Amino acid sequence: MSIITVAISVSVIIAVYLFLVPLVMLVHELGHAIVALLLTDGTVTVTVGGERYRRQFGRFSLRFSPHGWREWWYGFCRYETPPRRPLGRVLFSLAGPLATAVSLAVILALRSIPTDHWSLFALNGLLWWGVYQLVVTLVPIRYPSSWGAYAGTTSDGYDVLNALRNART
Repeated sequence: MSIITVAISVSVIIAVYLFLVPLVMLVHELGHAIVALLLTDGTVTVTVGGERYRRQFGRFSLRFSPHGWREWWYGFCRYETPPRRPLGRVLFSLAGPLATAVSLAVILALRSIPTDHWSLFALNGLLWWGVYQLVVTLVPIRYPSSWGAYAGTTSDGYDVLNALRNART
């Protein structure tokens, strides 16, 4: 493997992480936001990477920071008023992973289009990031303190189990 090939490989990995991973995070959080906008009356806020830039669109607020790469690109969707019924909370929690699964299907479809080696390399990297995101959001866990912005928060899978438990009581 030549030094040029290594340099291009590293450049593609960095570009995927800086520019495409935030898009997958945004799609995941927009999945949550769409359900929250449909099921609640208050403001819904999506944050990806920080709050440097803010845009308001009616009840929807988007916050983004291009410096999110410094903290492993985190994303949150917050709502002012929670869904009233447990089913609404379940739908809200599952909508993000569902949006991630749809984005993975799109990435898989794009991989089937004949293209150059570097585009395929980038899509493969993005695919694996999306699989990682899907798994760590569906597994019911409380994120450890070492997970930066996620420290102490719960996964979507954990929130689904909580909503189902509360539905029975």
